[in-house]
Amino acid sequence: MKPIIAFDMDGTIISSEASANAHKAWFGFMGVLLKDDSISKLAGKKDYFPDVLGVMERLTGLDQKDSFEKSVMVKYARNLYQMIYLAELKKEGKDAFVPEMVDMIIDLKQKCRIALITTAPEDMVLPALEIIGIKKLFDYIYRSPLNQEPSKLEMLKKFTKDVGKPALYVGNEQKDADACKELGIKFALAKWGKHDEDAGQTATYNLTSPKQLRGVLELL
Repeated sequence: MKPIIAFDMDGTIISSEASANAHKAWFGFMGVLLKDDSISKLAGKKDYFPDVLGVMERLTGLDQKDSFEKSVMVKYARNLYQMIYLAELKKEGKDAFVPEMVDMIIDLKQKCRIALITTAPEDMVLPALEIIGIKKLFDYIYRSPLNQEPSKLEMLKKFTKDVGKPALYVGNEQKDADACKELGIKFALAKWGKHDEDAGQTATYNLTSPKQLRGVLELL
């Protein structure tokens, strides 16, 4: 059976501009609702979700220590984010797709199965792929449940249990590197866009261009 090469979405196959703008807009909107301009300054953090939950507690009066109430807040917060994200992505259209990636994935599909494993909210992933016309490139698409806090480790665990362990995961963040290290999955740091430079210290491969995936494939 062909090996699996799995990709992250934001910043790896799609420009991170739409997600960055959506994060800013989300915190900005919450600042307006709560009449607190300081909330807008929370956007842009790597570990942003604690602030999301804190803001949602203020807005709803719910308690994140209660598992059900937390799931309600998470679902509401992520639903708003994904609507903003899709609006931002439509502005970019196909220009949001990382150049060279279509041809690269088509080449890889001759010898590999291609998976998309992302912590992006589940309801926005397929529409996003449709907007830029790349849905058909993937043999598997795994998305983060809307009512759960995003976790790359949990997504990779689920994929490995359901389908099998990827031979390689291509991502751009430290959380990608950490999850792959814990699960014994080879990790390629995508450095062609916004990325966590420190993740390169534990990455199996540091790639500055999608074209370099051809060489990596020969080493798997």
